[in-house]
Amino acid sequence: MYERNLRQPGESFVSYVTGGGGGKLEPIGAKGCSGFDAYGIGWSYSKNAGSRCGAAPVPEAISRVFHFLLVTVAGTHVTVTPTDELGRTFDVRDYDF
Repeated sequence: MYERNLRQPGESFVSYVTGGGGGKLEPIGAKGCSGFDAYGIGWSYSKNAGSRCGAAPVPEAISRVFHFLLVTVAGTHVTVTPTDELGRTFDVRDYDF
């Protein structure tokens, strides 16, 4: 699964939860999405369907959920580029610290 959370009060960074690099995928939002979910995707093997939270579209194929994160740091500028197994990017974010 992949999840980008909203910045929480008192925190200076955005947190990510990622586990789509080849392990068994899980649905996201099975117990309801949290108020801090900005973007999240997951997969249910039993339903053979994608799931979503926040601004994410529902993944139409399992290949859209398996992914890796490319994190590029240039001084105080950071770019987070999630990339699916077919090389397509999604939810790219830039941060300045």
